[in-house]
Amino acid sequence: MKGIGIVGFMGTGKTVVGRALASELGLPFFDSDRFIEEMTGKCINEIFDQDGESHFRRLEETAVRILSSSPSVVAYGGGVILSPTNRRLLKNRMFVVLLKASPVTILQRLARDDTRPLLQEKTVQRVSAMLEERLPFYEAVKDCSIDTDGRSVKEIVRAIKREVSM
Repeated sequence: MKGIGIVGFMGTGKTVVGRALASELGLPFFDSDRFIEEMTGKCINEIFDQDGESHFRRLEETAVRILSSSPSVVAYGGGVILSPTNRRLLKNRMFVVLLKASPVTILQRLARDDTRPLLQEKTVQRVSAMLEERLPFYEAVKDCSIDTDGRSVKEIVRAIKREVSM
């Protein structure tokens, strides 16, 4: 059985949905950012500040290699798809669910969150630009996509379960 990888832009609900989905399916749940923090003993912001984004992306590739190798539900960081290696691993090893949300919804969800090193400028324009840049990469790895705007976690989990069982 393949694991289920959840990808999407920050604020689309990957961790909350992933945890609920794993519980429903009786699978282990991992959040790749938390995995990296445990692996390094540093929070994501510290890694970005002290070591840079390229170092973080290398750590992320290691996390993807490890986390995609067993049946589990994994919520991946929003930029995981920027690496060709990660895209290949995700596509080959996991059933990939893309969670989507509108820029306005994303900004509402992240309004008080200052832990996102690549989204210090919280504007619709900035989120839209980042989404536009990343969308082709998300589309390239996804097996299905689910819009999370205006939907409860239970509704999203039900939709994913329908897609996984197809």
